[in-house]
Amino acid sequence: MTDRPPAFSMSSMFVVSALSLLATPLYLALSWRPPAERPIQPTVAQLLVRNEALAAAAQGARRLGWDLTDMECEISDDNARWVEHSRSAGSDFLESIPELRRVLQGEAYWAVHFGPRREPGRYITDGDAWVFVRRSDLKILGRM
Repeated sequence: MTDRPPAFSMSSMFVVSALSLLATPLYLALSWRPPAERPIQPTVAQLLVRNEALAAAAQGARRLGWDLTDMECEISDDNARWVEHSRSAGSDFLESIPELRRVLQGEAYWAVHFGPRREPGRYITDGDAWVFVRRSDLKILGRM
């Protein structure tokens, strides 16, 4: 008996190594997506700042007497909900809030949306509220 491993073992190790070398670039090529399609994962620091912005917005809403008990809260880095709301309301909507537009112009801000909690079978047409929080210092810029 020799200390050499059996030949089939060495050849199978070679085949596995060769297949893995070929499969890795193929896997990477198939799993690649353009940057726009990749989900953006926020960093811990970004999540902490976002949570602080939510807390500032909730505090500002409560100061106005808003009851947030049955409200959902939404915040996003691209203000997608606010952009969608502004577009769907039409150009007259933006013209009706000149003071808010002036305050927000040129600012980096979060548009925090508070709305009624969505439940199956419950249709709600009113109750949306917005709080705008400056990103740099978490100051409330406006509410509506």
